Amino acid sequence: MEKYIDEFIRIKETSGLTSSTIQIYRRFIEIFCKDKIKPSEIKEQDIIEYFYAVQKMKCSSSSKSRMMKAVKSYCEYLMSSNKLILNEKCLHYHVKKDEGLPKDIWSESEIDLILSKITAKKFTKLRAIIELAYSCGLRVREIVHADLFDLNLEEKTLLIRESKCKDRVLPVTNKAMLAIQEYLVKRRRIKSKTNALFVTCSGERITAYNIQSSLYKLSKRLNFNKNLTVHCIRNSIATHLLRRGMDFVLISKFLGHSHLTTTTIYTRVVPIDLKEMIDEKHPRNSMGD
Repeated sequence: MEKYIDEFIRIKETSGLTSSTIQIYRRFIEIFCKDKIKPSEIKEQDIIEYFYAVQKMKCSSSSKSRMMKAVKSYCEYLMSSNKLILNEKCLHYHVKKDEGLPKDIWSESEIDLILSKITAKKFTKLRAIIELAYSCGLRVREIVHADLFDLNLEEKTLLIRESKCKDRVLPVTNKAMLAIQEYLVKRRRIKSKTNALFVTCSGERITAYNIQSSLYKLSKRLNFNKNLTVHCIRNSIATHLLRRGMDFVLISKFLGHSHLTTTTIYTRVVPIDLKEMIDEKHPRNSMGD
């Protein structure tokens, strides 16, 4: 089965999908195809049971959709190349969209509180990560994949590399830049063969697990009653910018979303420069207290 998965992944690599999305596709397909040697072993009941199991999972609707889309795309590929015969109806699925606001939104004062608790030198890297995540509304994978040369210290910007048509340059707030510069002093002392912005003590590129584990430990240590993850921080800054009057379209651009939500169709778009808006609206851009 591995041969067929590799063929499918090679096709996807030329379709414009990001490397992280392709990796996610491979992981879900391999889970679905576990113990199967050849495509003909995939039965309609296998797909129905997989979709049902995914629907029962306690995760976001977008995560469920990715899990199902990966398997659906793979099966469609096998069917189009005559390696698999199925009733197409078994590939139809519907994911109920999440309702309401994202959970565990941290207020501006709570973000300030978190950062005030990690001023010690041992938290230099974690503070820089939180400041940058909040500054730029980053996904955890964007922090992991950030390289030293993506950060422009003079312009105070960060290049987020997704794909040729989805790369974006984000302004970095003053306080985030100060935290990063403090971390870079420590970063230069670490022997590393990678250009990664954030590295472990042994010089390896930091992983999503490293980041989320550090945030989890911090949350427990400070006895927070909310989840503290990169995604929660991302949701929080998006909410704060919206409340401060930033336009929906600019927030979508800021977060790197491919599509606007339905409600933004009714929003009048004012052509405001993204950097000027971040400088004005971002709660961590003030150099004061």
